[in-house]
Amino acid sequence: MKKSILLLAAICAIPFMSCKDDNDESEGSAVLCPFAVGNTWTYKVEGKYVKVKQLTQTIEKSYTDDGKTGFSYDKDLSTDNGFALRNTDSDGSIVELRFKKGHFVDQSVIYKKNAKEGETYKAQVATFSDDDTDYELEEMNMTCVKRDTSITVAAGTFNCICYCMTVYDDGELSDKFYEYYAYNVGLIKNTRYEFPTANKSDSVMMTQYTLSSYQLK
Repeated sequence: MKKSILLLAAICAIPFMSCKDDNDESEGSAVLCPFAVGNTWTYKVEGKYVKVKQLTQTIEKSYTDDGKTGFSYDKDLSTDNGFALRNTDSDGSIVELRFKKGHFVDQSVIYKKNAKEGETYKAQVATFSDDDTDYELEEMNMTCVKRDTSITVAAGTFNCICYCMTVYDDGELSDKFYEYYAYNVGLIKNTRYEFPTANKSDSVMMTQYTLSSYQLK
């Protein structure tokens, strides 16, 4: 299946769990990721076949239609066909907003801020064909693995919420993404495991992104 998933860190072919810094605002007013043009996150990249050792993600632009605003890491974003953007909703959850030919179509929650530990839910995510001209919706299995776990990376130590996104290809388990977010900071760590054999208990760590530094407006 030659598709790419718009995850937060792909990292934007990825993506996108959650962390809380002790100095952040209260949980009620916090967001899983602060979306604003100019915000930048730099990640150390490791993995089995990784050639790029560092990745910097900068929110380059925003787009609004029908009162719905999303943010993009692509400064050359084309609105001629289907495209998907990210933002947070009034609850502080990360949502994907989908547009076609410049017009807002719908949105859905990807990373649910108030999910209880152990809670599972479905999330609809846009997947794109090789030519990026349009998208299809794919249903992902999401799990809030842990609501309060301490993660130490080059950028600091954060208390995080961890989410697991499970990806199936033609009904077979394909990948799992374990992602950690810090309130009002964003993605701290993203680890992708692939399940290449018939024995789905066997996994291979393919890529891992850990936050090295960040700048928020």
